[in-house]
Amino acid sequence: MSEADRTVGDMEREWGTRTGQAMAGILGLLDGLLDGPDEDRALASDAERLAMTEAAIEAADRLRILAGVLVAETEAHGSDLAVTGLGVVSWLADTRRMTSREVWALVHEGRDLAALPALRAAGLAGRVSPPQVRSISRVLAQLPDELGTEQLRQAELDMVAYATEFDSQGLSTLSEHLLEVLAPRSSRSRRPSGWSANCAAPARTGN
Repeated sequence: MSEADRTVGDMEREWGTRTGQAMAGILGLLDGLLDGPDEDRALASDAERLAMTEAAIEAADRLRILAGVLVAETEAHGSDLAVTGLGVVSWLADTRRMTSREVWALVHEGRDLAALPALRAAGLAGRVSPPQVRSISRVLAQLPDELGTEQLRQAELDMVAYATEFDSQGLSTLSEHLLEVLAPRSSRSRRPSGWSANCAAPARTGN
């Protein structure tokens, strides 16, 4: 067996999961663009340029969310120490030149998503961007502990739905609205469910 064949075999064994195979495939496709990428797009139509731009942004968003999930899983399983002898911060500082702040941001995002399955699924599917994910996580973290599990899950679903209408800044203002909708009537007065005529709604995306 040649050295090249052995390398391919090692890679196949290394990427023993669909996730790993997908990452290898994505990196391979991106490497293929390094050979004359400008010439490749020279004849692209205006519509195709817009479509490529939107697709690249969606792919970057989805990969960023997956990166947070994977970094958090790596840290939780101790895979970083088991393989490299380094903690996740030192490992990524060495291999990716990331700061500790950047690494811990990924870890915390991944931990949040582990506890928010609906938000995690929406982010990985590209329905919610990383900034929206962070805003939703912060809003949900502000909800009082007195809310039950069912109410918290409903709040998560509501926030994911709102992400189709509001950008990250708009989503960050919705905690009061969620309390009005979800909190027990006995603990606070509340207006009718939904946006009231006197409730100032945050600006929708694109306004």
